[in-house]
Amino acid sequence: MLRKTAENVCPLRAGIEDKKHWAWRIAQHLESKGGPCHARHTVPLKSIMRMRWYLTALEGFQEQGMDVISSRELADRIGMSSAIVRKDFSYIGELGTPGLGYRVSYLQQRIHDILSSNTCLIVWVGAQWLSNALSMFVPTMDLNIRIVAALDTRPEWIGKQIGEWEILPLSDLPALLAGGGVDGAVLALPEDARRVADILVEAGVKGILNLTPATLSVPPEVSVRHVDLLGEMMALVLECSEAG
Repeated sequence: MLRKTAENVCPLRAGIEDKKHWAWRIAQHLESKGGPCHARHTVPLKSIMRMRWYLTALEGFQEQGMDVISSRELADRIGMSSAIVRKDFSYIGELGTPGLGYRVSYLQQRIHDILSSNTCLIVWVGAQWLSNALSMFVPTMDLNIRIVAALDTRPEWIGKQIGEWEILPLSDLPALLAGGGVDGAVLALPEDARRVADILVEAGVKGILNLTPATLSVPPEVSVRHVDLLGEMMALVLECSEAG
């Protein structure tokens, strides 16, 4: 049987339980926040995060023509214990039949239902990052995240089509946000990071994922998460050298 390691299924798998890991820190931060994007639910946060791994594994089983699987088979594919799998699924109802296992198609649908029950609307500012991330991340976000618009300040990007989004000028941002309904934003425009943050805050956006090196000054009620790629790379170098 084709098997994938945990890192193949989800690159974060190996570090997600580590409290030093940036993904763990972001997840814990989001868990403590209120608002439309982070409504409380009965499924624990760590279980919700593992649902994405389950979907990836289930897609693999489906491609192999497997209609029914056991918790052990699913656990082996992801790289965790079958007890964790069964516990995660216990939060979303009776999904399997004792002695028989889980129907792949039904399990996929139930997980989709859980993940899509709490959708977050965001704007993405910074076309180049979006273009780079399109193949890696964006297709996997459509379960509970909707990018309603993509914007930029650079003339060479404005008007371009990236995936399903036509890049709009930054000057359109206030009008887009005026109607409300946008929960958060991805900020990936280093040249105008602080100005964009000011516009977002003024429009009432309560969460910003900052992919730039700029330090943002926002009111305390606005959540800002910094993804420091360079810092993570430096940490990786240090860990590799210590391991050697």
